[in-house]
Amino acid sequence: MENTFENEMLSKLSEREKESGLNYEELTPPQQEIPKSLGKASFVEESLSELAMESPWKKLPLENLPSQGFGYPEETELSIRSAEVSEIRHFSTIDENDPIDIDDKINHIISKCSSFRWKGGVLNFQDIYQEDRFYIFMAIRDLTFVKGENRIFIPIQNKCTKEDCPIPSEIELTSGVLSNFSLDPKLKTYYDHENGYFQLTPKNGDPAIQLFIPTIGVSQKIRKILRDKTRAGKKYDSSFATVSPFLIPNWRDLDEKSYDSYEMNSKNWTYTQFVLSDNISKQITFATKNNLSVICNKCGAEVTAPIRFRGGIRSLFIVSDIFGQLL
Repeated sequence: MENTFENEMLSKLSEREKESGLNYEELTPPQQEIPKSLGKASFVEESLSELAMESPWKKLPLENLPSQGFGYPEETELSIRSAEVSEIRHFSTIDENDPIDIDDKINHIISKCSSFRWKGGVLNFQDIYQEDRFYIFMAIRDLTFVKGENRIFIPIQNKCTKEDCPIPSEIELTSGVLSNFSLDPKLKTYYDHENGYFQLTPKNGDPAIQLFIPTIGVSQKIRKILRDKTRAGKKYDSSFATVSPFLIPNWRDLDEKSYDSYEMNSKNWTYTQFVLSDNISKQITFATKNNLSVICNKCGAEVTAPIRFRGGIRSLFIVSDIFGQLL
């Protein structure tokens, strides 16, 4: 009876993953050396088998992300699991009027429900690109509600001219229907994979500018630094603040003092350096678009709808139709 239930749940999980548009890979348990003792060997093999069956982690291929893995270290792996009750309870306290708190709550889910590794060891979730964050957050949500307990539908305005149009009046919001911008292939040619930045060298002989892809850690710390400055009545250069996530490579040693040092150095830029940093930073984006987009296979018309959360961001993890969960 238990095996039948487990098989049924695994089948529903597979169906749910296909519906979400995600291409998950099973997380293979770590390889361990099998001892020569036959008794110990059978024990280890049994433990590994149980680990493979019980592991809640799923590999999320980097090519699924908005960045498609561009710029991450070689052999980087990202795994996710569903959110647990304690994490959902923490998310439920979100203050949707406070952008910093929204960031913190989303980051908390990602920090607890993702594992980020590369061939050199374990990475921190704050090393994930800021613009990959929402997709990962939604992928975690998809895994959390495998039974469809908290389905969210986005109403669309269908302008298709065909009577038998297959596009419904609403589209379910999952990570699989999100679309994103793409990096300009020409811009990619300036990326230095060894050092992890875009190397921009002016023709007029001015010093080169290095621009980085903003990470969760850098973006989060800059927001809090600027908020603290505002509350303390301190001034800061707004033009530098706009490009600062692209100029600061590491979140680990970033504080107000080091931020001020970066800002001070920018005052020595030439006009060309300023224009390059201001213009190119706007092009370094593969962010998730604010609209869903579906193409009708009957007439070829594109149907779009703005992403809106009727119950607020909180509704992404808190079931709004709670009575639907009762018998």
